[in-house]
Amino acid sequence: MKKRKKRRKGDFMGEKYYIVDLSNKEFKGDILDITYEGSTVIIKNLEDVLEKDFLCVKTLPLDLGKFDTVLFFLSINKYKKRLIKDILKRLKSNLKNGATLMIWDLNYRRIKPFDNVRIKIVKKDNKVETLNEIFKFNPFSLSCGDVENILTKEGYNVTKIDDDNLMFYIEAKYTEDENEGSVSKS
Repeated sequence: MKKRKKRRKGDFMGEKYYIVDLSNKEFKGDILDITYEGSTVIIKNLEDVLEKDFLCVKTLPLDLGKFDTVLFFLSINKYKKRLIKDILKRLKSNLKNGATLMIWDLNYRRIKPFDNVRIKIVKKDNKVETLNEIFKFNPFSLSCGDVENILTKEGYNVTKIDDDNLMFYIEAKYTEDENEGSVSKS
């Protein structure tokens, strides 16, 4: 008789889990969370935020206000490349000098075609939340390098990149002094 191989919960039928640890991330000042369809995972778990704004973006108003931190959590690849370029260009008028952009996203091209990925979030209180959305292969997604290039062309200074085999994190700064007189290379 053949022994059956036990499957771990996260590997059943091509379903895998990916863990994002937000327990040690610091979010400062006035925060703008640019979400896609109301997925406000990070912002709803912050308690010490001076201002919380959530925005499902198709266009970004120029008079939205000034922010210290802008969050993109699993939202960059939900929009088309052209729209992301426009959002990042228009966003500059809503940023305080020295503002930080924090981007977490998946490179959907790295998901195997028949696998599904679920994301588990380690929150500030070290509790774990599993997102309802299941992520699947998409050959048209932006890679970490693509997003870095767009940020650089739009005048942002990329200060940190973590790119593993599936998820990437990019941190970028916006400084008005560096961007005075600069022209976007779109």
